[in-house]
Amino acid sequence: MKNYLLLILCIIGLSSWAQQKQTYQIGILIDIDRPDLRPLLEELQNEIVSVVGEDAVLEFPDEFFLANDLNLENALRNYDQLLNSDVDIILAFGLVNNAVMVGQKSFPKPIILFGAISNDFLNIEEENRTS
Repeated sequence: MKNYLLLILCIIGLSSWAQQKQTYQIGILIDIDRPDLRPLLEELQNEIVSVVGEDAVLEFPDEFFLANDLNLENALRNYDQLLNSDVDIILAFGLVNNAVMVGQKSFPKPIILFGAISNDFLNIEEENRTS
């Protein structure tokens, strides 16, 4: 009888543990932080949360929102700061952040680049009117 009671308690404990949502901290890298961009970023955050739904808890802490002010060294420093933090996923916006990511050999944390340019398009001649 004691064994059955212990088995039932273990099953209840495991099932409640399996129902817990995973929490993810998301860091954001941006080229320029301007007041008119904040509402757009908040809307993007809301869209991401609505897509994920109830599968996970997403957090966007302010200390993981970093702008590089169009400076390549700042962008690299910001990226390193997020790599050495509790961030689980990195969202990167802008060409300067794209330049930093192109130079990386490996990505220890998942990164989503917005506004990235494929290497195929970097050598297009500007005088051409068609591709």
